[in-house]
Order: sequence, then structure tokens, then C-alpha cells
Amino acid sequence: MDKTYSLFQLNEYLQRVIALNMRESVWVSCEIAEVGVSRGHYYLDVIEKNEEEPGLKAKSQAVIWQSTYKKLLKKIGNQLPGLLQSGIKVRIEVKVEYHVRFGLKLNISDIDPAYTMGQLEMKRQETMAALQRLKLLHKNREQRLPIVLQRIAVISSERAAGLQDFLKHLEQNAFGFRIDCELFAAAMQGERTEQEVLAQLDLIEFRRMEFDALVIIRGGGARLDLAAFDSLELSKRVALFPMPVMTGIGHETDDTILDHVVHTAHKTPTSVADFILESCIRYESQLYDCIHRVKNLAHQQLHANTNKLNRLEDQLASRSRQKLQGAKMMLQFVNSQLPKLTKQQIYSNKTILNALDKNIKLLSPEFALDRGFSITLKDGKPVTSVSELKKGDQITTKYKDGQTESTIESINNE
Repeated sequence: MDKTYSLFQLNEYLQRVIALNMRESVWVSCEIAEVGVSRGHYYLDVIEKNEEEPGLKAKSQAVIWQSTYKKLLKKIGNQLPGLLQSGIKVRIEVKVEYHVRFGLKLNISDIDPAYTMGQLEMKRQETMAALQRLKLLHKNREQRLPIVLQRIAVISSERAAGLQDFLKHLEQNAFGFRIDCELFAAAMQGERTEQEVLAQLDLIEFRRMEFDALVIIRGGGARLDLAAFDSLELSKRVALFPMPVMTGIGHETDDTILDHVVHTAHKTPTSVADFILESCIRYESQLYDCIHRVKNLAHQQLHANTNKLNRLEDQLASRSRQKLQGAKMMLQFVNSQLPKLTKQQIYSNKTILNALDKNIKLLSPEFALDRGFSITLKDGKPVTSVSELKKGDQITTKYKDGQTESTIESINNE
């Protein structure tokens, strides 16, 4: 029967094997999967992914003891917290240890930030190339930026110092402009940043008619703290966002891929605030220019119309005097000629009346009867033709001094 070892014996054997064969520290490249902190000690799960198919190729546990962390913090500086985040690829110096109770653990003694930065830079270049292929680098600039910016959606962390600088700069502006800002809170560093910012982008897009522009801001920090803003997925979403997007991420030397796809990129949150205030100043200046031009045009038009009215007034007065003088002369002429013309008209009308009276007398029946003519009547009407009479008709014949009654016995048409 084969010999049986206890678990302690086996683990103790493995401990001696590792201690004898791995006395020196080794450098290992891996990716941080999870990070936990307890009493100043950092406990990490480090992994290596399988590039050919989904899944993990290797996984181990690592630790940075509190004393080591303090030494690394002095050596690396403020980049260290950014290195210790999920999803970050690192090159770490480890002392391989095996404990009979706790198993295999990698005791981290050093970290190479240059390796991580190199990996990030490679990923940045791949992301930029992908955005270039998709023609998204200038897509958001096609969104029309309003002339004046007054309704701003802000994505930032509630505790971000950059947010407070941004809001204070807008609220305490010397011009008295009112800028309405609504905060959509999201993590600004760490593994939750991309997911939370994308969620807030969805919410803002749903309410896009309520805002003039979107601003993504945070304070400065280590280069690794800004790694989330180099995300391809986040950059694509912002590039295609249906409103102008502005950024104020980091300090003057900071540069993220997100800065390349937005409508307008600014280095700091306060520079974004200055840009917003400048839009208001330009708009106010344009309004004052319009008011000044309108006043000038109105003054010119009023002056021109006043001159025109004065000319019309002068012309009207002159023409009125001319008309009045002409009418006065006409009245004087009529007044002087009226008696003469009246006498002439009376004489002329009297002559005409006399002629008419004479003609009436000449044409009157009595004048014809005085001359020896007679008038034949039938049924009270004058007979002008023999054809109007027939045998047996009763007729009346009027003379100067009387009349006779007759009966037609015969008619001679010759």
C-alpha cells in the first residue's frame, strides 16, 4: 500500500520546494482583476486572460503589505492608486511564498509604472485608430452649438473638486448671468466610471430638449485616474451624442481620447465655465450692437421723415397760397363780369323767349283759323288724312267764329 501524507505534510513539502527553488524575487506581467483593502494592506486577484478564447489562462492572489505600500507610494507617487485598479495591466516584482494554511501568495515588492503606461498608450493608439476608421473623431462637432449657453447638463462626481470650481465660477460671474446647471452624478475614476457615465448619457439623451449642451468635468489627477476616459465604448457614445459635448478633464497637461471626440475640449473645469460665460458675453454684445443699430436706423429714418414732412409742409403751403390766389383772382373776375354777363344772358334769353312766343303763336290753331283755315275733328281728334274717314262718319268742322256738324255722304280720294 502506498504511503499516505497528511495535508499539512504535503503543504509543508510544497512550502520547502518553493522556498528552495524561488529564493529571488521575479517580475510578472498580469492584469488586476480585483482589489481589496484591509488595515492598510492591499489584497489583489491577478489574472492572465486567454487571448485565443474566452476565459482565464492563470489566476493567483497577491498582497502588498502596508509597509511596502508606503515605500511604493514614496517611490511612484500619486500614480500608485491608479495602478491598483481592476482592469489595469501591471508588471510587478513578487516574492513567491507558500503558506501551509493560506496557500500560494505573491508578495508584491515593486511595481513598474512604465509598463502600465506603455500598455495604456498602446490601447490608446488602438482606440484612436478604431475611431478614425469609424470616422467619429469629428462627428460631435457637427452638432450645432447654441449662440448662448444657459442650460447645462453636467456629468461629474458630487465630491469632485473640479465640479465645485466649475459651479462657483459660473455662479459668481461678474456679469450677473444666470446659468442653470443640472448634475448627473457618476464616478470619475475607477472601474465604475465607464458604466456610470454611459448610464447618465442615456438619461440626458432622453431629456436632451431641456439642455443646450453637455459638460463632462472632473479635477486633475494621475494619468491612470483618467484611463476610463480613453475607453472606446465611451468615446463612440459621446461622438454620436445628439447634442454638443464639452470636456474639462484634468490639468493643462492631461489629454484623453474623449477630448478628441467631443465638440469642444477644455483643459480644466474653470476653462469650460469661462467658455460658457464668453458665449453669454458675445450674445449680450450682439444684442447691444443690434439695439445700437436699431436706434441709429430709427434716428436716421425719423430725421429723413421729418425733413420730408417739412418739405411737404412747405410745398403744401406754397401750393395752397397759389390756389388761394388763383381762386381770389377768379372771384374778382367773376364779380366784375357777373353783372355784364347776367344782362347779356337775360337779353339773350328774352330774345329766345320772344322768338318762341312768336313761333307758338304762328303754330297755334287760332292763328290758322284767323287766316281762314278750318279744323276737322272726328271723335274730338283732328283729321289729318281722308283715309281716316268713311261714309256715314260724324265730323265737326271748326272755324274762326264757330263750328258745324256734318255727316260724310261720299269720299273722293283724288
